[in-house]
Amino acid sequence: MKSRRKATSILIFILIAFLIGFWMDRSAQRAIEETAMRTLETYIQRYADRTELRAEEIAQIDQDAHTHNYYLHIRNGDQILFSNAKELVRETPSPGTGVSVYRSKHLNARVVVVRSELGRGAMRLYQPLQLDWPISIWIPAVTSILFLLLIREYLEEKACKREWEAVSRRVREEEPLLNWEQMPSHAGPLMAAIDRRLESSKEKSRSMSVDNVQIEAILHSVETGVVALDEELRVFLINPAAARLLHISRDEALGKDVLLLFRDNDFDDALEHYRTSGILPSEPFPIRFAGRDLSIRLSTTLFSALESGLTLAIEDTTELNKLLTMRREFISNVSHELRTPLTSIKGFTETLMTLDVDPENSKRFLRILDSEVDRLEKLVSDLEILSSIEKYEDLQEREESFYPSEVLEEERESLQALVTRANNIELTMDIEPSTRPAFGRTNLFLQLVHNLCENAVKYSKPEGGKVTIRLQEEGFRGILEVEDTGIGIPDKDIERIFERFYMVDRSRSLNVPGTGLGLAIVKHIAITFGGEVQVQSKLGEGSRFIFYFPLSEFTRI
Repeated sequence: MKSRRKATSILIFILIAFLIGFWMDRSAQRAIEETAMRTLETYIQRYADRTELRAEEIAQIDQDAHTHNYYLHIRNGDQILFSNAKELVRETPSPGTGVSVYRSKHLNARVVVVRSELGRGAMRLYQPLQLDWPISIWIPAVTSILFLLLIREYLEEKACKREWEAVSRRVREEEPLLNWEQMPSHAGPLMAAIDRRLESSKEKSRSMSVDNVQIEAILHSVETGVVALDEELRVFLINPAAARLLHISRDEALGKDVLLLFRDNDFDDALEHYRTSGILPSEPFPIRFAGRDLSIRLSTTLFSALESGLTLAIEDTTELNKLLTMRREFISNVSHELRTPLTSIKGFTETLMTLDVDPENSKRFLRILDSEVDRLEKLVSDLEILSSIEKYEDLQEREESFYPSEVLEEERESLQALVTRANNIELTMDIEPSTRPAFGRTNLFLQLVHNLCENAVKYSKPEGGKVTIRLQEEGFRGILEVEDTGIGIPDKDIERIFERFYMVDRSRSLNVPGTGLGLAIVKHIAITFGGEVQVQSKLGEGSRFIFYFPLSEFTRI
């Protein structure tokens, strides 16, 4: 269909070109005819009535004819006054007046003939046409074709421009170029290539979009802070975890120099060293920021073929460092707590073995040895309890249920005996009957109560001390309180009293016996119940330990 339209267009162009050529040829012929007629009229005016011509006139006529390339025949009656067209006259013997065109065999060209009859005389002027028919046709034809080709090129360019505008719009809107086959032949393959490239780009863009969404989701979900820096060490990516650790919003961080984020001299020195040498620290870089311990691992990253930068992985190591510190302190404290009784045992044993000790001192030494052994046994027992509780605290076992008030009532005598072992200390129990059961191990609940009571007794005043145990319900929560009127706890020590082997300085000054693990055991038992322990204390007036624990949704029938 397209080739048929092209052939029709070419035929129309050729026809139009020939018509234009014919018109130009006729125009040229008319111009020559008019010139020939004017020339002949000039000669008629000069020589119409002459019977003879002078030699100089004949020479002038001959020169003019040669100059302007025409042939002249002048006759008066039977006498020829001038003629350089005898052969042409013989080719056109017919008399008359007018203008005609014929093809001269003598000149092998088309000739315009102008005739004029004047009485007995006559004049004829023969003017050969300068362009033969083929030449006079093809020159304008070629010119016309070139002109039409220019017009065609202009129209195609205009149409192509419209198509390009449509293509540009589709490219901007990422639409497929569905009509590229209808475009001009020279543009169709290009449009097809662009269409394929656009589809390929769209597919890559979709793939990159999916990848970006996945990467964004990963960066949002990880707890590790991630900060990406360009070659100038300016932030161009920061995930929520990093923004939270650095106490800055994403918009505030983007484009900011990384040195302005941390303001740590050692970290600044490390980055400056990287800028000058290209060498990064091989180990994570620790800094203290906003009261937290941060660990920053730096690595070089190639973001594209031409761009590289740094990636910072930021971890909050505050809790880890605290645990490591507690572990070191625990090992040190265990060693100390074991070494003290062992030293006493070894010393008294050597005394008994090497010296002649009287029976009374021997008994005293043996009592001391027995006390130190009990102390060691208590320490080992507490460590075993603590280890067992820590092993299962994440399980928060709930296969056993009990009513806290009933358990405390059954344990009343035992608790009374524990308190009254100390002189002049009074125990008061204010137990509200339980309507909802608690879930957990009964023996652990009693262990918690005993540890809190032992702690209250140890730190109560020697004379007139009082320990109070309260139990009540508050919705789906049980509240157990153990309050004493003892020496109290300094504010600076309250946060640490649940650490293993931790004892406040005031308690040490009173030489209170114990392993230092009682309250640590209380804390971990509370966790197994899904509850928590809080403490309120006023120095010199006493302390109150409060255990909050969940209860069942169902009440006693």
